[in-house]
Amino acid sequence: MQQYVSYTMTILIELLDGKQLTATDKNYSNTNQYVSKIKNRGIELVELKIPNKHNSQKHYKRFLARSDDNIKKAKDFLDYLAYCNRNRKRKN
Repeated sequence: MQQYVSYTMTILIELLDGKQLTATDKNYSNTNQYVSKIKNRGIELVELKIPNKHNSQKHYKRFLARSDDNIKKAKDFLDYLAYCNRNRKRKN
């Protein structure tokens, strides 16, 4: 059985891989709710406001602050989420 990977876990994995993410990068219902979970755990994200391509609004481009302590917090939270989701079945 493969490990269930939640949206929060996917976002954390991509941030740890050094990717910069915007709300439009993912087809999740509300990317901000997952980012809030990450930030509430004390994990620092760098957020830059960038113009939206389709209208006059702006959205955030986010990436993980690359301090050793922050990376450790992100990895620890990812491990915690993996432990919490260990018995969930993967969606097909």
